[in-house]
Amino acid sequence: MKKPALYAFVLFTLALLLQSCFRPRVAEEQEEALEVSSTLQATYALDALDACVSGLWKMDVYALETKFQDLNINPNMTVVAPSELTIVFRDDNTFALFGSVTMRFDLPSGDYFELDGVHSASGGYQADGRTITFVGILHDVQYGTMRAYIDGELQEGLFSEEDAPPVAAPVVGFPTTASYDCSEAHLNLYYTMLSADVTEAWARAAGSP
Repeated sequence: MKKPALYAFVLFTLALLLQSCFRPRVAEEQEEALEVSSTLQATYALDALDACVSGLWKMDVYALETKFQDLNINPNMTVVAPSELTIVFRDDNTFALFGSVTMRFDLPSGDYFELDGVHSASGGYQADGRTITFVGILHDVQYGTMRAYIDGELQEGLFSEEDAPPVAAPVVGFPTTASYDCSEAHLNLYYTMLSADVTEAWARAAGSP
């Protein structure tokens, strides 16, 4: 298969796998999601708090890659540096997540594509010592410019932002519920997503209670 055709095939495959489920929200969808979030927050009595869970946590590139491989999306796709997410669980039963993830798709030739995604999320939660529950979740991903490394050279601008498939998003998702274990330094979440058993390994950020 000639290289241009191969690159087109890769992009088409990525778009089929990921774009329908993980594309960024448009403005109208954001407004609708805010209304849904308000309704959920008013409906659920979120009063269970675990002091261990409260605070600031980070997931580094290694933990992100482990989570992504748990999902079994594609063996040629990996999470690479600099990738890091931060989540804060507040004492008012709300949480916020932010950070950047870079996904890489390797080709047999040694060429590869990279795409950055800046993540933000918020919502409500409760944690009772065994199970954490998420409600009213708003999750958005803003994508950067796709980079192609072809024959050892960086090429940009090959595809418009509208055409670039969003390969950064699957590393982040929120289950309805997850079991967890928490210590002074570590918070691990366990749940099922895309028919796979997933582990999220978070480390407490310096200075967090």
